[in-house]
Amino acid sequence: MSRDNNFDFFRIVAVLCVLYSHSFAVYGIPEPVFLQALELSYQAITYGTFGTTIFFAISGFLICASLERSNDLGSFIRNRVLRLYPAFIICTIFAIFVVGSILTRDRYYQHIANYIRDSSYFFLTDITVMQKIEPMGILDGHPISDCINCSLWTLPVEMSCYALAFCLFIFKGSARKAIIITCFFYSVMLFFFPPKYIKMQAMAHIATFFLGMFFYLYREYIFKFWVFLASISIILTFIFIRSFDDIYLPYVIALTYCTLYLGLNSSQPSGLLNRRDYSYGMYLYHFPVMQLVTRKTQFNYDYFWSYLAISLVITFILAYLSWKFIEMPALKFKVKTNGEN
Repeated sequence: MSRDNNFDFFRIVAVLCVLYSHSFAVYGIPEPVFLQALELSYQAITYGTFGTTIFFAISGFLICASLERSNDLGSFIRNRVLRLYPAFIICTIFAIFVVGSILTRDRYYQHIANYIRDSSYFFLTDITVMQKIEPMGILDGHPISDCINCSLWTLPVEMSCYALAFCLFIFKGSARKAIIITCFFYSVMLFFFPPKYIKMQAMAHIATFFLGMFFYLYREYIFKFWVFLASISIILTFIFIRSFDDIYLPYVIALTYCTLYLGLNSSQPSGLLNRRDYSYGMYLYHFPVMQLVTRKTQFNYDYFWSYLAISLVITFILAYLSWKFIEMPALKFKVKTNGEN
């Protein structure tokens, strides 16, 4: 697969959709709807769901590219850990000791002492399994008061996708393709008929991940312009008619196809991103930043758009710093393979 693709740009588009959607939720306003329908699955697809679908589609496609070109499971795991964990750990520390210290009504040293005394065990477990961060009461009065960084719930889902991808190392050729296709249809089945202990959104994203893998395996046969136009038509039909029930499967297939087709068949304007991926940092930091800024606006609706603009600027600055000083240095320790994400 050529490295001259536009996936970094589409990840930025995806994270901006997530940020826009979450800005309403953090402010106590219903999230704007991208697609209304799906009575049997979701009541609506928000811009946040739209954005995370793009993330998982691209991730599945690129992980499959890495899987196909790598013969070393240890290097594959190492590269995934280096991509996700360093930035996540620093963001977690930032959310607890910077955002938490600003939002707490206690003095700074008292907040730190209380956290170390009461929550250090949970901090270590949250770091290990990439869970959302408990707020220790500092968000009392906020519309979302049960976590500082609620957007992190998708990271364990992505790690689960990686774990399933690790298992595919023992299979080769047609067997691997058959298992990927089987996993996709099985995750779709669990989405429509979920056990009580399975979150539907999680299964939807896992299905999207395997769909991205499937598209990579058959990329030479299925990425055609007429199929792209048909997929665009499907998405536009759902957007403008909005009268369908249970349409998640055709929607996610069409959106995944369009994202990957455009990512492969377009290139970034010269110097726009230059292979700098700020999307992960923006995804990590936007929620705690919004929790902080909302406190300063006192949830006044007159300041909503100012709050959104300020949050976006601060988030981008933190994402830039994360990329420059944490993510990019960590990636230098990756084992290079063709097609590596």
